[in-house]
Amino acid sequence: MSQTPPPGQNPVDPRAYGGAQGPPAFNSGPPHPGFYPPPRRSGSGKTIAIVLLTVLLVGSVVVNFALLVAVAAAGASQTAGAYAEHVITPGDRKNKIAVVPLDGVINSTTRERFNAMIDQAANDMNVKAIVVEINSPGGEVTPSDEMYDHLLRAKQRRGIPVVISMSSLTASGGYYIACAGDEIFAQRTTLTGSIGVLFSRFDLTGLGEKYGVKDGTIVSDGATFKDAGSMFKPLTPEHETYFKSILNDAFVTFKDVVKSGRSTALQKMNKSVDEVANGKIYSADQALQLGLIDSIGYLDSATSAAAMRAKITGPHIVRIERVPTFFETLGGQAKGSQIGSVSAKDMSVSIESDVLQKLGSPKLLYLWNGQ
Repeated sequence: MSQTPPPGQNPVDPRAYGGAQGPPAFNSGPPHPGFYPPPRRSGSGKTIAIVLLTVLLVGSVVVNFALLVAVAAAGASQTAGAYAEHVITPGDRKNKIAVVPLDGVINSTTRERFNAMIDQAANDMNVKAIVVEINSPGGEVTPSDEMYDHLLRAKQRRGIPVVISMSSLTASGGYYIACAGDEIFAQRTTLTGSIGVLFSRFDLTGLGEKYGVKDGTIVSDGATFKDAGSMFKPLTPEHETYFKSILNDAFVTFKDVVKSGRSTALQKMNKSVDEVANGKIYSADQALQLGLIDSIGYLDSATSAAAMRAKITGPHIVRIERVPTFFETLGGQAKGSQIGSVSAKDMSVSIESDVLQKLGSPKLLYLWNGQ
């Protein structure tokens, strides 16, 4: 018997539901393809995934924190304990040759680090020779002299040979330190020499006159040389003579160091110190002809010469290097305190205390600046 659909619906075909008896129950045989029940989802898989991700995240944080702590502990100190040995050539560990690098401009920080590495090498009784690898334009007078003296005393205290290996540049204060060596090697492309002294100062008087800035410094009566060298005043002939006397004293010290370390080589080349100590920079070939170096060769030549002087074979050659600090490892760098800034239109200039100190503090320098 046909059924009348409710108003608004089409006639119902009972065949789509299994005949007149109506749709079969879902549990009474295979259902129609269009009438499978929706799958039941379980929350257990999602929970396990969340737990695993949480464990991995926490583990990663713990591991990274442990690594940061380890790096901080290794690089927190700037003393001799913060210097490590890296093997260049494995050999007899009881016959070591220590390579000590000297890089960059010489200042108080360079002196501290270099002296610490020299101490580490000299205090190791297995070290039978030291090779100093220099790549430096020189720098401040006093740190250069202190490093030279420290290397010389370490050599004399241990009675071990010291050989110098010059890299691309070993000039002025760098050469000053090299004179403590028993033998000096330079690469064929090395620049060296520049034996002389600079007085570093800035003259801002023209800039001050242009912008109406005047020096208001007051000195005590009778102390007419107290503000000599001020960057806000022109250098008078009297003040220039005064500074030249100090420069010449430092120059005499430099030449004495060269005489002490290179007198035999200079005599062999029929050269005097005054002939080579003229501020000139020399190529390796020129330095060899002048007696400023002994041989042209690379680091391996210097280590071989050190082994011969120490009368050892099959040496264990290591390089002593500073372990970077925690902040250096992260790529950070300590900065000086900012004391002020000036803005004009779209430009802003900040002034830091260490920069101002360098500008306002004249220095005596064993430095080759390319001029």
